[in-house]
Amino acid sequence: MKRRILSQEFFILVFMITSIAFLLFWDLGTNYLNNWDEAWYADISRTMAKTGNFLTPFWNREPFFEKPPLYFWSSVLFFKLFSISEFSVRLTSAIAAFGIAFVTYFLASEFLTKKTGLVSLVILFSSIEFLYRSRTGNLDTLLTFFMTSSIFFFFKAINTNKRWFSALGVSLGLGFLAKGFIGFYPLVIILLFLWLNKKLDILYDKRFLLGILVAVIIAGGWLLLYFLANGEPFINQFLLANTEKFGFNSNLLNNFSIDYLGYLKSGLKIWFLFAVFSFVYLFTKIKNQAVFFLLMYVAVFLLVVSFSHEKSNWFILPLYPILSLTTAYGILSFAKFKIKRLKALLFIFLFIIALFQLFVYRKSYIVPNVSADEAKSALYAKNLTKENQPIYLTNYYYPTAVYYSERKVYALYSDQESNASWWIKSKSHWLYVFGNKNIIIITTKQELEELKERFPQYRINILFVSGDKVVAKKV
Repeated sequence: MKRRILSQEFFILVFMITSIAFLLFWDLGTNYLNNWDEAWYADISRTMAKTGNFLTPFWNREPFFEKPPLYFWSSVLFFKLFSISEFSVRLTSAIAAFGIAFVTYFLASEFLTKKTGLVSLVILFSSIEFLYRSRTGNLDTLLTFFMTSSIFFFFKAINTNKRWFSALGVSLGLGFLAKGFIGFYPLVIILLFLWLNKKLDILYDKRFLLGILVAVIIAGGWLLLYFLANGEPFINQFLLANTEKFGFNSNLLNNFSIDYLGYLKSGLKIWFLFAVFSFVYLFTKIKNQAVFFLLMYVAVFLLVVSFSHEKSNWFILPLYPILSLTTAYGILSFAKFKIKRLKALLFIFLFIIALFQLFVYRKSYIVPNVSADEAKSALYAKNLTKENQPIYLTNYYYPTAVYYSERKVYALYSDQESNASWWIKSKSHWLYVFGNKNIIIITTKQELEELKERFPQYRINILFVSGDKVVAKKV
């Protein structure tokens, strides 16, 4: 009987892993890069690949030190292995998410239950925001992999062999290289967990101290290398970017909001109700130390980021694997208590919910193509300019313009460019290119007539139409 059950669970696991691989890698490089983070990081990685300079990242041809380099280094590797493409830009996130699937399952199977591991995968990879981020070029999926791995290695260390503390140190250090200080967050919860459980003697264990030393060497080694290569500009930009976002230089009480609950609701969709129920249910019936750790991990994280100055839905991506575990464990625990004989039907029900979410949101979250017109416009502008000829931009798709035009782009949100002040005052979303003889304008069909009316002294020739975008040439 046991063998039959195990074989069934193994079959389900193989099916789940295969399905997850399909969701992550299918049509991964089909669409253009999304504006901001994806195109932003892609430009940094491409420049690094072309120049071979791994110690001084460049964004829009200017030094860029706001983010640690692990994602950029990984993208460069895939550029070299394959090509500079949308697929290669996204491959790091997809592989990281695939790794998260294994870490989440093994974390559950070893310290909760195997059924929890299977259900958590169903929940996690039908959580729309997590799946979307797993298929785009960003730092957060890679960060989430190392933060989740840190939890797994910690429990392996305290429950099996303390040598796992070294793996914990590596994971914490690489988490720092993925996105900075937030990569050390699991250590904060680990220390709090040890204090609450009166296990502070672990802090004096030489293997734990060795793990922390490994983390410090990885993080500190990178900081030292970048400082030696770039000096104070690196330190100032890195620290400023990481402190301003979290509002350490402002009134924290004024920053507080519950926006992240809304972000979770939007990202989890139907699973949000299950997550809230499970959290409350488990909180009132805590018996498992691992469950207590996971609940505390979620609660403290949400509390901390609620005081941050800048709030974005991807900041809480590291919570998704943990919430999938607590939600799955809560549902199964409640079902064991209330509906003992309906386990198979319960799994089918949860699987249907997952399929429903994936089907409903497949176009907007799994294979989005939101930057097609902007990318085509930038590519066309590239063909109309020389490499050293800049592009002037008043639109919001700044990184997309930088990546696809492969030109220096100036964002005109003020009167910094005297020869373009009239354009700024129009408050329209137009991109234009200054040449020696011509101005190439990327605008909309609706605004084209306004352009002609406002500037009758110019003769406008339409060169290219892409969807709602128009590229016009002033002659």
